[in-house]
Amino acid sequence: MDTRPDITSKNIPKGFRRSAYEHIGFITLMMLPMILIGLVIAPDFGYSLLIIYIFLACIGGICQLYDHIKYSFKTGWKIALAFLPITAGLLVVVNRLVESLNNPILNFQLSQGLLGGMVSTTESSLIGDIFAIIFLIVMVGIAIPIFNFYEEYYFRKRWVYVPIWALLHLFLGFSGFTVGALLVIFVSGIVFKVIWDKYGFQKAYACHVLTNWTSIAVAILIVIL
Repeated sequence: MDTRPDITSKNIPKGFRRSAYEHIGFITLMMLPMILIGLVIAPDFGYSLLIIYIFLACIGGICQLYDHIKYSFKTGWKIALAFLPITAGLLVVVNRLVESLNNPILNFQLSQGLLGGMVSTTESSLIGDIFAIIFLIVMVGIAIPIFNFYEEYYFRKRWVYVPIWALLHLFLGFSGFTVGALLVIFVSGIVFKVIWDKYGFQKAYACHVLTNWTSIAVAILIVIL
């Protein structure tokens, strides 16, 4: 059920939000070639630019999607909560199954991810740890709702987009991915696609965000406990 809203800039309220979105869009577009060159020639510099790009993209995303995100949660949270035990539980089962198999193919590392690159290229320090915590808060509280919105918007209309969406996590992910982890992502995509088809974009999006938040919360609790 295609219930996607129109997210073009013409529907952003006139004033500060639209102006900020347009300026940030231009800046981030100009940054892309510098990021790509930096990641190849000077990884530290490239990662730094990428982090700045992510922060700017989050601000631009808020300007563009705030009303749509608010409406999606307002209309979709009940269905999302109803499906949350299924989505989260299914991901846990698939993840445990992958771990129990202990197959070298499933454990093969496909990508390092942004956070993996940061860890390998920066030394631990108090300032670095504080920045990492701030970055994590921004990612969980702001970036996940924004990125998940774009994911559901562009990669859930057709079934053929689901494996493409899963593969894109290798390049856009913030942590490293193994073959097994990619399989878990693909399974979650199938679940969100089923919800998208039956209940519409808003419900699938809300379920996507709540599932990610729940997964992160569980991972943090496991580390703490």
